[in-house]
Amino acid sequence: MHRSTHHDLPGVTAAFPRILLALLEDRGLNGQALLKDLGLDATVLASPEGRVSPRQYAGLAAGALELSGDPGLGLQLALRTPPTAHGNLGVAMMSSATLGDAMQLALRYMPLLQSNLPLHLQLDANRVTLSLGNDVPLPAPLHRYFSEAMLFGVFRSATWILGCQDLDCELHFDFPAPEPLPACLPTCRYDQPRCQISFAPDLLALPLPMADSATRARAIEHCEREAALYGAPTAGLCSRVRQELERSPQCPPNLAQVAARLHLSERSLKRHLQAAGTSFRLLLTAVRQQHARQLLKHGEVPLHRIAEQLGYTDPSNFTRAFKRWTGKTPSALRRTQSERGRT
Repeated sequence: MHRSTHHDLPGVTAAFPRILLALLEDRGLNGQALLKDLGLDATVLASPEGRVSPRQYAGLAAGALELSGDPGLGLQLALRTPPTAHGNLGVAMMSSATLGDAMQLALRYMPLLQSNLPLHLQLDANRVTLSLGNDVPLPAPLHRYFSEAMLFGVFRSATWILGCQDLDCELHFDFPAPEPLPACLPTCRYDQPRCQISFAPDLLALPLPMADSATRARAIEHCEREAALYGAPTAGLCSRVRQELERSPQCPPNLAQVAARLHLSERSLKRHLQAAGTSFRLLLTAVRQQHARQLLKHGEVPLHRIAEQLGYTDPSNFTRAFKRWTGKTPSALRRTQSERGRT
């Protein structure tokens, strides 16, 4: 018997599947045929208030990637999605006073649009960074789809609400560079430790041309009602578990130790993570993968030492695990990084 999890709840706005189907139709492809197997109703996708589950959206994206043969479909979706497709959150962002105000709203209410892809903010004197959470590892094609859809979507939304065609920012992706590379877009770097978008803090103060405090207040009220209605889940607990794992990646704490630090029983922690569509093991895998990428950037560290630091007593087990995560062996990724460093 299948147990319902967060991935079965209506946590994704229907706007994204609707735009994805339109992309297929523009290419003369029948995306509607994908809906039946996923239990999706076309009338739900057509409704402004329509919502689907993360599992259904992932299934539709996987079918669309196979049907189109275009691995860059996530980027195309991002370029096709204006802030107005984000409903009340889009209106609230566009009517904010500054880009920083709009970004804070996006972080606060993002679960209303897509509850399974959290964004994490890091702000210092030199850079603002929004990192994409990867608490539930996905197959490589879907990982690329959702990473590009989200990060290029952030870039595209910022240019829309600022009323400009360009924005000085940099995008990082943790997968190999696609061929051909995206054109007329911000600087993109590949085979990086994590997926993120970063820009100078000065951009947060940029005024927005459609600022209107009354419109913004009304839109936020609607966002609050939606949050109460749908019980929009957050990735707070997953993020706290990851923080505990990231404190000592060379010797990560076990489930019992993390549960004790969070003042939970092991059983409660397992239950909460399962409800969020993930597990302690998947979170540990995600942290190990990120740490491995960071260590591989240092060419002087031998692979057997990296394996040891990640808790693998046999380097061959690390090699197999890394290839399963990324599609490349550690040696192959290191060669790629070295070649790019010389160009």
